[in-house]
Amino acid sequence: MNPTARSIASGNFAGCAVAAIFTAALNNNNRLPNTAFANGQFMLVRRDAYDAVGGHAAVRDQYCEDMVLARLFKRLGHRPRVSLGAELCSVRMYDSLGKIIRGWARIFFASSCGSPWRSVAGIVFLLVCCYSAIPAAAWGVYRGDWGWIITAAAHWALMTAQVAIMYRWTLNPRRYALLFPMTGIFLIMIFVRAIWMCMTKRVEWRGTHYRHAMDHGVVPGA
Repeated sequence: MNPTARSIASGNFAGCAVAAIFTAALNNNNRLPNTAFANGQFMLVRRDAYDAVGGHAAVRDQYCEDMVLARLFKRLGHRPRVSLGAELCSVRMYDSLGKIIRGWARIFFASSCGSPWRSVAGIVFLLVCCYSAIPAAAWGVYRGDWGWIITAAAHWALMTAQVAIMYRWTLNPRRYALLFPMTGIFLIMIFVRAIWMCMTKRVEWRGTHYRHAMDHGVVPGA
């Protein structure tokens, strides 16, 4: 497999996963002050709003300061917005699979403020709603039951089509959806690493190791 395709597919899949787990679509609802999302790679902020929340000094001890800033903006009555901007700019966060796993694990850990439950839910979702098609197909083959086989195949085809749409939204080749069996495993590895960070409170970021308990006061719903 082309390592570049594998890395891009894994990175985009992780990006879509974090947007889903942290309900990025609900950020634009002003009636949900505890649900906020941001992508630090490209943020436009008014100076008065930035000063009102205390700027980056207010989030200096956070590993995902973009998400925390968005929560602070919303709780102070500002209206942060998330929108797709793939036609305007593009960013490559990591240039290798190892960096993707380490980097995204840190993001899932920090965005949850050290709580493992969203990562646990991500693993359960992948195993139950995605990879369950594999044992279902195997059971159908073992029993000679075409109903199980056809249902599993339809499940896998529908899932692949949905992933292809996801890649299309980010202006990546839709054929990368065919790599889901592998990228899904990489995403589970990311979740497992994030859970391990939650348990040990140890974080590796840009070659430096930290030991730090996250501030649960910035967890959504706190």
